[in-house]
Amino acid sequence: MNNPYYTIFTPVFDDGADGPAAPPAAAPAAPPAGTEGTAAPAAAGAAAGAAAERSTFTQDDVNRMLAEDKRKHQEANRKTMDEVDALKTKVSMSTKERQDLNARLEEQKRAFLTKEELATREAERQKSEAENALKTLTDDRDQWKNRYEEETIVRSITDEAVRNDAFVPEQLVAILQPRTQLAEVLNDDGHPSGMLEPKVKFADTDSEGNPVELVLPVGKAVTRMKELEKFQNLFRGQGTGGLGSSNNSAVGAGEIDVVRLAKENPALYRKYRAEGKIIH
Repeated sequence: MNNPYYTIFTPVFDDGADGPAAPPAAAPAAPPAGTEGTAAPAAAGAAAGAAAERSTFTQDDVNRMLAEDKRKHQEANRKTMDEVDALKTKVSMSTKERQDLNARLEEQKRAFLTKEELATREAERQKSEAENALKTLTDDRDQWKNRYEEETIVRSITDEAVRNDAFVPEQLVAILQPRTQLAEVLNDDGHPSGMLEPKVKFADTDSEGNPVELVLPVGKAVTRMKELEKFQNLFRGQGTGGLGSSNNSAVGAGEIDVVRLAKENPALYRKYRAEGKIIH
């Protein structure tokens, strides 16, 4: 029939036993004319895009991988440097070789530090250098200060010992130097003058015989020693103990050094002491 509204239904059976066989599957539609040569490349490009999409990493992924790789290298490098640090304490090296090795190790360590760690390390280095420089300056200052004080004190005692006719000035230095220090001189108003002079803490007695400690200039301390009987053997012409006194003409009128006599001729030294010619 030619009625376009009339529909023919074709029965379809589950198995082909009771009805007519199903018509064969329709072949895939052919591509439009003129597109035959572009279909294959388009399909390949789509597949490649899908694969690329599956293997694409974000910037965070890349950063994490790089950080992990750097961490592993840092651990390995630090372990190696720790071993080298331990080894260099056991190996005999010259000072220059040890300095060169330390410099190379420091360079390797710096290569694995972050900006914050580098800044901290640099601040610590500058602080250490400043402290070492200050310590060097302080040590130099103290060394020269101590040397100046010592030479000034020794010279002052020696000069006063010679002026007061001491037999051996070094004896007075040995007695007075441990108790002498530089002190500031006061002006007439009692204010510091900016000048320094050696002052001795001198053990003496007052008018009633009580022990006192006086702070005296070196000249006055030596003069006081010359007046005290226990020190008179150190000076010429003082008491019975001085080798330059009239009582000691048999000893050589001051030509004999008491200390040297005791070392070189102990028997004669003991003889003079027993006779009262030496009080020492």
